[in-house]
Amino acid sequence: MKRSIVLLSCIVLFCLLTAESCMDGQKPTSDQIERNSQEKLLQEATRQIGMPAIKNFRQKKLVKMILELCDQMGLVTYTYTFSQFNGKFITRKNRRPVAGVCV
Repeated sequence: MKRSIVLLSCIVLFCLLTAESCMDGQKPTSDQIERNSQEKLLQEATRQIGMPAIKNFRQKKLVKMILELCDQMGLVTYTYTFSQFNGKFITRKNRRPVAGVCV
């Protein structure tokens, strides 16, 4: 009885493992096709242009700082909008609400 259970479990395990490898022959999904096309395009762009020689990452540091400031509660920001109708700047004081988004 024990031998038949062990043999049956081995057969089931073997079938599961081989069935997984048979799925490799299926048609790729549209997401996989798009991902492969995008990867080829990015590789070609990198080959032709190359990577930038960035050393200080100043812009990334500034974006990090801005995002951290936006996360502060009670942050006051000012929005300046130029009105073409009257040719003046319009200033608006914004308070970040509790569940708001920094814009």
